[in-house]
Amino acid sequence: MTWGDQPAGPAPPISGGEKMPRSIRDTSIAIGFVQVPVSVYKAAQDEKLDLKSLCDTCGEAPHQRIVCESPTCGTELPQPEDAQAAVKAGQTLIEGPNGTPVAARTFQSWYHVPGRGYEWSHGEYVQISKQEIEDAKASAQRYDAITVSKTVDFKKVAVEHVLGEPYYLLPPEKANEATLKAYRLVTEALDQGGMALLSYLTMRDKTHRYAIVADQSRNVLMAYEVRDARALPYAAKAVEISPAEKKQAAGILQGQWSDEAHIDAAPDPLLALLERKVAEVQRLPGVGATVIVPQ
Repeated sequence: MTWGDQPAGPAPPISGGEKMPRSIRDTSIAIGFVQVPVSVYKAAQDEKLDLKSLCDTCGEAPHQRIVCESPTCGTELPQPEDAQAAVKAGQTLIEGPNGTPVAARTFQSWYHVPGRGYEWSHGEYVQISKQEIEDAKASAQRYDAITVSKTVDFKKVAVEHVLGEPYYLLPPEKANEATLKAYRLVTEALDQGGMALLSYLTMRDKTHRYAIVADQSRNVLMAYEVRDARALPYAAKAVEISPAEKKQAAGILQGQWSDEAHIDAAPDPLLALLERKVAEVQRLPGVGATVIVPQ
């Protein structure tokens, strides 16, 4: 069974004549035997200011060509014509273990120069000096304490913003009874009311916004970093549904209900491979022993 089998019509363009963002992937939400087709888009605004190193003379973003001198890393060229073609292409040849020329592996690497710049358009940079960066940071308002701005409905926060980077907010380990009581009062009030505290806190010279929520069962406050949500790439068309369809959907969702709000992380094959390799090395005889190399 599939809800929404019929694809929607062409999406309206985003205001301002901007191009429609591409979906990360097209997939579906699988709820038991029901499949709900969806397209995945990035929801959070990128607040990171990506500064690049710039040449202090020409203002360009320079790079250097690194040549790996290990012959086992390059490509062996047994035929003379292959070596000649590699030289014409600007590749660096080094001698292989059997005297055969090897086209060395090369790659580009950014190197540090005094200037910094922000790429506001492709290949176009605005230069920023180190002093300008320091002055801008010094002028920003700092919040040494978690400063609460307002109390709001947590569900509305989760819909309005994008939440990430969770932190535990715990009372000091040797807190007195008054502190513990105040902590417990705030925890219970937030949890029972389904509320969140929208707050500011400066960490590492940058002020972040946080939504503080509570889990009364564990007597813990948690702060989620709040980021602005991107504009919707297009509006989902609303359709009418019957009471019977509502009841059916509610029954399907209720069938997935669990009191335990936990889901295991998906297994990472690369991490498992690294763990196996480390385990193999640890079992090798002599690993970790001092080796004396004859001079």
